[in-house]
Amino acid sequence: MQHRLLFSFGPLTLLAGALALSTVAKADSFGFTSAGPSNYALLSSGGMDLNVASITGNVADAGALDMSGTITVSGFVEYTGTLANTSSFTTPTLVSPSSLAGAISNAGSVYSTDAALATTVSTTFTGAASSPVVLSGGAGQNVLDLSFLDLSGTTLTISSGAASTFIINVGSGGMNLFNSSILLAGGITPGNVLFDLAGGGDFASSGLGTWGVNGIVLAANSSITTDGTGTVCGELIGDGISITGPFNLGCSASAGGSTPEPATSGLVAFGLIAGGFLCRKFRASRA
Repeated sequence: MQHRLLFSFGPLTLLAGALALSTVAKADSFGFTSAGPSNYALLSSGGMDLNVASITGNVADAGALDMSGTITVSGFVEYTGTLANTSSFTTPTLVSPSSLAGAISNAGSVYSTDAALATTVSTTFTGAASSPVVLSGGAGQNVLDLSFLDLSGTTLTISSGAASTFIINVGSGGMNLFNSSILLAGGITPGNVLFDLAGGGDFASSGLGTWGVNGIVLAANSSITTDGTGTVCGELIGDGISITGPFNLGCSASAGGSTPEPATSGLVAFGLIAGGFLCRKFRASRA
């Protein structure tokens, strides 16, 4: 007799969802077209330096490319300049600058268009936080202008509906995450969240802490520099990208593609324990 275990309840269902890959970051809600997350996970117009990274998607660099340490990329890697180092796990392809010109131009158009949008979100948050912050949006397009975004040892949660979009325009102060994460709630997905560094400031994850972003980071006229243990569900677009890992760019289905919060991680662990117990019980019943 053939036996099957159907895990369709409680923490086991959560476990299956939390470990499954998701495509929620693939939407193009901002008019990126060829520059969007459906085409690229990393896109740089000014050189790229990758050190210890796992990337789900395609990588393109209109400049010099330096790859060191363990680098795994599920898609292709293209560059137009010089190649300093290679990884035994990934083989880059030299392409003509013209092949990336359209995507870079499209990213620049989104950068300029969204920078001109007026704020629609009402909040007392001014950009700096060391304790949890929740930004709530309504139906349709939500826009918030900040002079800078600086998170230290905390979380920023964007809460909005599945059909909504959320744009945070960041000024010249740039965007800095220190041991902090940007989470999503209410159904909104990473492909509908955009951090536009419209004031020309840089994106940085400082220190050696753990950090995470759910959404698209667009730094068309500035750089993206990361260190520490980082996770991104979305896309990074910059005029120069430097990543020192361990770094993971990919999405889990948990919380609509969001980085799992501690409570979710605990339930996943409980699901693993429960699964092992049920399997042992099942084998014992057949003995």
